[in-house]
Formats: sequence, C-alpha cells, structure tokens
Amino acid sequence: YRNSINRWHQAELDALGKTARKITQFLACSTEALKLVTLERLLKTHPDELQAAQEELEEARWIVSTESSDGIALCLADPNLRPIILDTCSPALVKRRHQRLAQCLITLHDSPWLRIGFHYQACGRHHKALSAYREALRHAKSDQEKVAAHQALNQLAAQNPTT
Repeated sequence: YRNSINRWHQAELDALGKTARKITQFLACSTEALKLVTLERLLKTHPDELQAAQEELEEARWIVSTESSDGIALCLADPNLRPIILDTCSPALVKRRHQRLAQCLITLHDSPWLRIGFHYQACGRHHKALSAYREALRHAKSDQEKVAAHQALNQLAAQNPTT
C-alpha cells in the first residue's frame, strides 16, 4: 500500500513544472519554512514564474504558505512528503540543494548559523559546517542556543574524527 502511495506521489511530482519541482526539493532539504525572497534567490527565477509555481504547488496541496510581517514563507504541506521528494533526487542533487541553501542563508542580514552549518554538513562540506557552528556558538544569545551549537559541534566531531 505504501509503495503505491509513493508511486502516486512520484507521478504527481513528475507532472509538476520544473520550477515547482525545484521548490519542493529545496523545501525538502530545509529544516524550516523558506521565504519567497529566499526561494527567488535560490532558484534565480523571475517573480512571476515563482508565483505561478507556488500556486501550482498550493493547488496540488504540496505546500502551504504563511504570511507574516517579514514576508511570505513556504513549507511542505506535510512532513511525510519530505522523504518522498528526497527519494526522487539523486544524492548529488540533494548535496547541491543543501550547498545552495547554505550559500543563500549566509547572505541574510541575520545569518542563521546553525541552519547554515546543517546544510554544509549535509552536503559534505565539514570545514564550512564547523565554521558555521562556531559562529552559531559565538552569536548565541541564550543558553538554549549555546547548547544547540555545542550539540551540533559534538555531532560533527563524532561524524568526522579528523576535524
């Protein structure tokens, strides 16, 4: 039963436009919702094309968008879609999506260093992940943020004893 659902989702994904499919890939790689402006930079696409893809994905119930004072953010409609989407991507493509996310997040005014480190770690750029996690620790404003940065550093060290 599960395989038939996955095949159905696979067929639905294949039917999406190129930009819409790319949006689902970035959202599947991201741990948090992505703002429209961030997606525009990630995809290097025209705002009209992005809006059309957003509408296509909302209509097909792949994503939901939320509006706040700092803009519109998109996320997957259901976290169970994440593995289905990632299964349609090659490991190299997933790494490229994580790399683009990290590079894009670094340019934000208030860089989310833990997320940047996560994406660098996911694409195998361990030294860049280490630097990002150290920045997260340096910029931590609460004990909770310090603990999260320490946990990320420890996990990275356990994954790569050489760093």
